[in-house]
Amino acid sequence: MQEINKDPALKKLLTGSSKHFVILVADAGFQYVGKLKLPPEIFKDLKTLIDEVGAVFLGTKPEEYLLEVDQTTKTMRKVEFDPKKITVSQNTIKFARIFRAKNENLHSAVQQKYQEFISI
Repeated sequence: MQEINKDPALKKLLTGSSKHFVILVADAGFQYVGKLKLPPEIFKDLKTLIDEVGAVFLGTKPEEYLLEVDQTTKTMRKVEFDPKKITVSQNTIKFARIFRAKNENLHSAVQQKYQEFISI
């Protein structure tokens, strides 16, 4: 999908703005594409694109990252996985799944309402 100015629309959306940044929450299937034989300049997986634009990806793949709260700023940040903090990892995945579930329920309702249009 390209915009009129030839910039990829998804890349522009994931870049955010000076006021807002993007946090994308998805299941583990969106993190990696698998074995593709396309060159990276033609096809990039979603995780590579997110890393390029500086967005934050929260996925459900176990033992990949942790969410840590900075007590001074009261903000949450993504940090490298630490095997000593396995319960923090489990809570991080639970947070991502709960956050994602609301969006999936909304999407399901839209699909049911407009299934005639979707099936065309």
